[in-house]
Amino acid sequence: MRLIRHLSVVAFASLLFLVGLSIVSSPAQAANPWDCAAGDNPNNFSGTVSTPLAPARSGSRAIEFRFHAGHRCAWGRILYGAPGDLVWVDWKNSRSDPDSARVQLRVWQINDGESQFTNSYNDAGHVMRACGQAVGQPVGCTGWY
Repeated sequence: MRLIRHLSVVAFASLLFLVGLSIVSSPAQAANPWDCAAGDNPNNFSGTVSTPLAPARSGSRAIEFRFHAGHRCAWGRILYGAPGDLVWVDWKNSRSDPDSARVQLRVWQINDGESQFTNSYNDAGHVMRACGQAVGQPVGCTGWY
């Protein structure tokens, strides 16, 4: 009985060692600097940022959809705003499928100043648009991109 218990303990310890060794010896995956991780701060991107769509309006506010092709990132921005104004990005699977469910991503509010951007979102395989709302005004959204 002791022999079986001893062999069980040795086998379990060996298994833990091998699992630990494989975790330690696995090479870390290098991050691709051109991939956009959801939540990246667009202010940290270098290079060209484009606004491929005409801005939308909510009152006197401009709502922009912004895109960085190198990072495959998209985000929204509201300009000429005031505290309390909102901006967000809508996401869906297909531009051509009217039944494709629209998902409203996190809503950002201007707390001070005149502009606010959302975090960025990886747009691979999806279509997106920027939306915003000035306090007391109807929502304005860009076209889908």
